[in-house]
Amino acid sequence: MEPVVKLEHKDIWYGNYRGLRIEVVRWRYTPDGDDKWNYYVYFSKKALGDELFEKVGNGLKETKYGFDYYGSPLADLDWHCGITYGDLLRDKDGVWGIKCGCDYAHIYDEGVGYSLEWVTEDAIRTVDDFWNKFSSLQPSQNLAETE
Repeated sequence: MEPVVKLEHKDIWYGNYRGLRIEVVRWRYTPDGDDKWNYYVYFSKKALGDELFEKVGNGLKETKYGFDYYGSPLADLDWHCGITYGDLLRDKDGVWGIKCGCDYAHIYDEGVGYSLEWVTEDAIRTVDDFWNKFSSLQPSQNLAETE
């Protein structure tokens, strides 16, 4: 019996680095089994503190077509080929975080054998770039290590 819907598979790895959650995703959605990758960084209000969260959230806009992140300082971080995803994270109390990320599905990514280690290093570089640019507003080191 044929399934009613074709389900795709993805693998997700996640962890914390310098107080920010990183998430690495491997998608297998092409007929030839070619893996595609993304990584995301979560900028939570708890990890950043109110002042820094407001500063990096400045310029984020929701539109009827999606989420416009290009006005935010987060768009200027060192992402693999630039930022390609952004979203505001909410709970019953309002916005608690920002999720931004990028993909490895550009024409110049074709044929490159990306790996979990490679993509994780790129995510780490983005987080390092963030703290280098905003080090004067970084919360206490203890918070950043335990988030």
